[in-house]
Amino acid sequence: MTVTVYVKGIVAGYPELPPAFRDALEKIFTPNVNRVHSRTRVSNKPISVGRQEPRLQKLSRSFVELRQIGYAIQTPYALKEKHIEGLVALWHKDGQCLGTIENKLTYFRAFSNWINKRNPVKKMSEYIDPATHDFRRTSVATEDKSWEGKGIDAVSIIEEIAKTEPVVAVQMKLQAAFGLRVEESLLLRPKDAVRRDGKLSVVHGTKGGRARVVPMEFKTDVLLEAAQHTNRSTGSTIPDGYTKTQWKDHFYTVLKRHGVTKSGLGVTCHGLRHQFLQQMFERYRTRFWCK
Repeated sequence: MTVTVYVKGIVAGYPELPPAFRDALEKIFTPNVNRVHSRTRVSNKPISVGRQEPRLQKLSRSFVELRQIGYAIQTPYALKEKHIEGLVALWHKDGQCLGTIENKLTYFRAFSNWINKRNPVKKMSEYIDPATHDFRRTSVATEDKSWEGKGIDAVSIIEEIAKTEPVVAVQMKLQAAFGLRVEESLLLRPKDAVRRDGKLSVVHGTKGGRARVVPMEFKTDVLLEAAQHTNRSTGSTIPDGYTKTQWKDHFYTVLKRHGVTKSGLGVTCHGLRHQFLQQMFERYRTRFWCK
């Protein structure tokens, strides 16, 4: 009988990841936990318990790090090449030795096979120059994309927009308060979105059509304000007389007018979502890591 580690317990040790994300990791890890991951390994014997646990821990921790640096990955099945590059850039910046990084890449090669992803992990030399040990910079962005990280006062900008465009302003507040994408904020139905457990259900306009649940905490005032701007016929915050496309165009026109573009203030509306994700990460980090 093959002995394996307690997968559920390992995954539960990363509460910074959403429950659905942890559930997906558990389903992926369980049938693969003791599988050999090296193509050059001669023996086909299962991986020992002593090596199973570190592998799962490092993979889980890496997904936490991905969200920390701004990648809003919602499921481990969405792993892409850009995510691996972002992680290597982070590890290199943190001063981790090449051997440690190589081990992590090996784990992710195995993980990619488990989820049937083709070649998201490149050779070590394609990330880091073996001669100089310098990181090979690509199109991967590892800088802080949040408004706060750019030194932009989101509250002041939104208040200014609210003077002439109150609906656009409240939609931006929804993005900042709950980490919503632009389309999610437009299509949110404030009066119907609150669950019995007090959390916010995000259903419409989600990426890939995957609904998710967001903690509300003490941000009910934002939702109450949004409820005052709901369309009576659709329940969303898109005003009467506009299609979704028309309002989305109007939304971005207003933002451009106020300099909320990369070429203007250097930030986009998506930066509000990055700010929310970073704040959530810091909150969980403080709660669970700094006791």
